[in-house]
Amino acid sequence: MKLLVLSDSHGKKFEDISPLFPPDWAECDAVVHCGDIESMSFLDSLYAYFPTAYVVRGNCDKYDHEDLPGTLLFRVGSVCVAVVHGNSARHTPHGLIASFLPERPDLLLFGHTHRRFAEVVEGVLCINPGSVARPRDGRASLAVVEILGTDIQYRFEYL
Repeated sequence: MKLLVLSDSHGKKFEDISPLFPPDWAECDAVVHCGDIESMSFLDSLYAYFPTAYVVRGNCDKYDHEDLPGTLLFRVGSVCVAVVHGNSARHTPHGLIASFLPERPDLLLFGHTHRRFAEVVEGVLCINPGSVARPRDGRASLAVVEILGTDIQYRFEYL
């Protein structure tokens, strides 16, 4: 399964950002948004383009986004995937992993920092795709994650 992983779009229009996506984005099986969407139209576009969307609420997602969960757990085959924005008191990868206990994810996808990050922490691959709208590390970015069996591959794409 190939996932398009986004975070921190902060009110940008999907139609303005999607032309900057990598050429293979439409081949992704699902989209994951790690929060701070701030736009119902962006969310509507995600649901229109992707048959499967995993979306969590960020600290800037108020009012219309109250029905979005703060965390998600889902499986791709035997791989357990956790999604959270990351703005809690446990905002480090260690703390975010602990917040899912007793479940132990194989892959943790998170946002909030607006900085790309990928590292194995406590045996969990932790990925922050950066921000598609307001990067704090130079360039807007996203991640493409591919899960084949128990193998997890990822790459960052710059917009």
